[in-house]
Amino acid sequence: MDSRIDNVAKKYIEEMRKHGCSQHAEKHAKYILAQLIRWHERQGKISFDLELLEKYIRTSESRLAKDQIGRNYSQLQVFTAKRLQEFVETGKVSTRRFLVGKSVLNKYYGSLAEKYLDEVTQNLKARNRESWTVKRLFSWLISHDINRIEDITVTDIRQFIIDSTSIFSPRSIPNLRVGIRKFFAWAFERGYTTSSFEGLFEFTVAMERKIIPAPPPEEVSRVLDSIDRGTVVGKRNYAIIMLGVVTGLRAGDVASIKFDDINWQAGEIRITQNKTGKPLALPLTVDVGEAVLNYIMNARPKSESNHIFLRTLPPFKEFSSGSAIGGIYSGYRKRLGLSAEGFHSLRRSLGKNLVTSGAPLTTVAQVLGHTTIDNTQQYVALDVVHLKECALDFTGIEPKGCA
Repeated sequence: MDSRIDNVAKKYIEEMRKHGCSQHAEKHAKYILAQLIRWHERQGKISFDLELLEKYIRTSESRLAKDQIGRNYSQLQVFTAKRLQEFVETGKVSTRRFLVGKSVLNKYYGSLAEKYLDEVTQNLKARNRESWTVKRLFSWLISHDINRIEDITVTDIRQFIIDSTSIFSPRSIPNLRVGIRKFFAWAFERGYTTSSFEGLFEFTVAMERKIIPAPPPEEVSRVLDSIDRGTVVGKRNYAIIMLGVVTGLRAGDVASIKFDDINWQAGEIRITQNKTGKPLALPLTVDVGEAVLNYIMNARPKSESNHIFLRTLPPFKEFSSGSAIGGIYSGYRKRLGLSAEGFHSLRRSLGKNLVTSGAPLTTVAQVLGHTTIDNTQQYVALDVVHLKECALDFTGIEPKGCA
């Protein structure tokens, strides 16, 4: 391979296309590769230089730490640079993360997918999740000339999972496997297949989980103290963040809260969670109630919308999603020079505080609206105080070099 950096970049894009990458992935790759070419040129380099590439990665990570660039942009820079290095060393491009675009199904599989999704999903979130699984399965079947679902065999399912491991992250594979198992149980019950292939899914697969630390209480307090509650925006934002701090509600659920969801006399908030579609009832504490009421009475624009929280500029509509809510909280943190934590960190903080205070996991699960206790167990890992009590004594087995 010609070692000129511009030629290496060109060959990298060609290899991506061979693997069927999406136009979106190609566009982003070209943008970062152009940066890398200029990066080499500024150093007087024509050929690909590994040391320069590593310096590019370190620079991106340093700029992220200083809040000079966003996390997504930095991740794109680092990901592309590392994949380019892999390409130079092996001649191959890792297909993970950019291979699969939107799945296009034929009439038979498209109709089957719609019927399955209509029967097993109750909300848009669940539909998108199940759709991700079946459409990738069906696309794979089409590409392997398996034209009817009743023709699939155990060998085919196993091969689909093996092929998927080269595309998706290790964390995605267990989710894919659970979705496939659910689909074949449905297909067998409806008579589409002669087997549910249950034996293929009996063993348990551990899912990779990253435990993200909760923000210290003093940081949350600094954010709340920094809000100017004398302004219209401040009153709204204070009420929003207080809901996250005290109730642990997700940003999307805060954005969706309506007047009908609050029972002021009973002191209770009742919602249907956007993520799970499950109902959730939480106490409306005095501090949260006062913050929300102050916003409604003294700052909320006049509007026919039944949503409590509205944008501050005309036409004063409700938030379309939780991303704007997250931006409000992260904006205050950024102005205070704090790390780029999102609104969900307030939920982690509440979960950690409940576990640390000795609340049973079942209670924590109920407060956070978890469908199973498995989702709640991650908060035990954040309880450093009690975990230290479980630590082994190193007496007699001191590591080398210890005094």
